[in-house]
Amino acid sequence: MLGQSSRRLTRHFLLFLVLTAIQGCALLYKLPPQPPLSPEEVTRALSQIREQDDKVRSFFTSGRLKVREGVWEQEALCLVAATRDPERIKIEITHPWGQPVVHLLLEGTALSVLSVAKRKIYVGEASPESLAKIFPGLIDHEVIWGVLRGYPTLKPFHHAASQEGNQISLFLHNSLEIERVENDPEQFQPVAVL
Repeated sequence: MLGQSSRRLTRHFLLFLVLTAIQGCALLYKLPPQPPLSPEEVTRALSQIREQDDKVRSFFTSGRLKVREGVWEQEALCLVAATRDPERIKIEITHPWGQPVVHLLLEGTALSVLSVAKRKIYVGEASPESLAKIFPGLIDHEVIWGVLRGYPTLKPFHHAASQEGNQISLFLHNSLEIERVENDPEQFQPVAVL
């Protein structure tokens, strides 16, 4: 009797494991690739991005920022205020309990950083090289504006083309790709910039 009960329990447990594993599995078939966008669709998408960019002259936002370094992780609060005329971006980072950590101000080509933790003020030119010490990678004022606003800004380019479905590549004179914008196929709005 005990052997039959344990076999039944084992079967139920195995059935439970199989059903749990099947529920978590993704479908294995691949969707067919989307055709590249037509030149008219590329022009329409880029003009929509430019039009949307011209509509915003200022914004402010707040959020949480997670900083990881190895196994160490810390969360901070972030407040951003930005204007186009004059070009100014102010970023304030504080500890969750309200203590200021860093205040950063980009005014045109000037950069000021107040580090409360180090008790120092850094003042200099806002070049891509100096900004790389604060932000990841070589970026400029326009890229920072687009990232903080949550909507892409287009870099100056020579020509644009769609080589893959729902993506627009921007090229320089020498056919070097400098930016790729991925659009949502349903709403025809940008969802990612590479």
